[in-house]
Amino acid sequence: MNTAISFRNPGPLFAAIVLGFSAFLVFFAGSAQGDIHNFDSLMLSTVARNVLDTGDWWTLYYPDRHTPWFDHPPLGIWGISAGFILFGVTTIGARLFSAACGFATTIIVGAIGWKLRGPWTGFLSGVALLATPYFVKHARRPRLDAPLALFIAAAVLGLLLSDKRRVGWVLFGLSTGLAILTKGIVGLAPLGIAPVALWWMGRWRWKSAGFWGGCLLAIAVPIPWLLLHSSSQGSAGVEPYFVDRIWGAILGAWPDPRGTFYYLWIGLFVGLPWFPVALYSLARLGVRRWREGPGDEIAVLVWALAILIPFSLVRHKHAYYMIPLLPPLAIATGMLLDGWLPLRFKQGLAQWLGIASLGAALALLIFPIPLQREKMQDLRGLSDLIRSTTSEGEVVHIYMMPPMRTEAALAFYAGRRTGTKFADPEQLRAAVAEGQVRFLYARDGDWTEVSASMGEGEVIGRAEKSVFVRFGGE
Repeated sequence: MNTAISFRNPGPLFAAIVLGFSAFLVFFAGSAQGDIHNFDSLMLSTVARNVLDTGDWWTLYYPDRHTPWFDHPPLGIWGISAGFILFGVTTIGARLFSAACGFATTIIVGAIGWKLRGPWTGFLSGVALLATPYFVKHARRPRLDAPLALFIAAAVLGLLLSDKRRVGWVLFGLSTGLAILTKGIVGLAPLGIAPVALWWMGRWRWKSAGFWGGCLLAIAVPIPWLLLHSSSQGSAGVEPYFVDRIWGAILGAWPDPRGTFYYLWIGLFVGLPWFPVALYSLARLGVRRWREGPGDEIAVLVWALAILIPFSLVRHKHAYYMIPLLPPLAIATGMLLDGWLPLRFKQGLAQWLGIASLGAALALLIFPIPLQREKMQDLRGLSDLIRSTTSEGEVVHIYMMPPMRTEAALAFYAGRRTGTKFADPEQLRAAVAEGQVRFLYARDGDWTEVSASMGEGEVIGRAEKSVFVRFGGE
């Protein structure tokens, strides 16, 4: 194997360095630009901010800082909070953990490809993941999908390493435990992948101490949090993670049933541009292993099916649920392309990717190229005024604004809780007349319309199309 780091005759080591540098650029460039505007991202960032504001790392809270937040276990929130510790409550602080997980997932995908078919398969697998826009978009947001994808991928890598290194089972168990601590029951996926993959690979042993030890480690990792959380919250602190969400998804208690084959056709958009290639590669892989017998590559097929089938059977579906499916699809793509492409083409791809990444990095250093759009300019423009005008425990009421998104945005950008969410002008007038409203956040046009018949309220701040109003003087 060519281990020289040469541009003229690039080998696997050169390709690995190029892949790492490109991944770093893709996931971290421009992370300080723009703002957090997606609702889920805003909510997670606000819950993470509340961890620092309340000092409570065990029980998470909604933006009101009083209602416990039981949507997911805490690891992803802890990761966002760690970003805030490093960079303050900023855009880059919110994005740091998810972006780091996207970067690490790319490296692990490359490592799995290298383990299965060799270094160029690893390189092409990593490039395929970097060239999947849907994965990159979500990994650059403060969400839980990239961390979940990372931990499942790391568990599969541990499974593949376990044939020669016992540390592989440690990696398998630790990663599975972290996946559970990130998204609850979904994180158990590696415990289903492992026995099926081992059986198909010809390595299944009922008395495998490594496998059972890895399973015990996977369960042990989230146990301390579960015990401490349930001791303070009772069954209400555990059931939402492992009972309510499961039955809601399976039995359709949640709305929006989209059909069993939703993920197959949505994959044409989520998995672009590699989804058809990856499906063909996985089908070929299954046929080959059926004819030729056991092989470690079958773990990629089992991994993909372990994500696709359960999520297809439940009634509650979202496109972003398929993000953990994208790493095995990228590996399947890398395996197929490695067999199709000549060595000189793969070396040329490494060369040009290195040139493009270096050129992009230099351009970003020299020219202030905006990579992220700002969509919350109104609230960001008023956040300093809101903080300086209101006291720590004071609430800001809102009028004719999207309630949940505005509540999360006010908590994240201004650090203030939301009071009444007025949607009716008469309700607002009555509350103002009774002295129940001190500060109000509203759209400029809505406020102009209602204030004409109210006769009070002073606009003390205006940004974009929004206003901040004070009642009753200073």
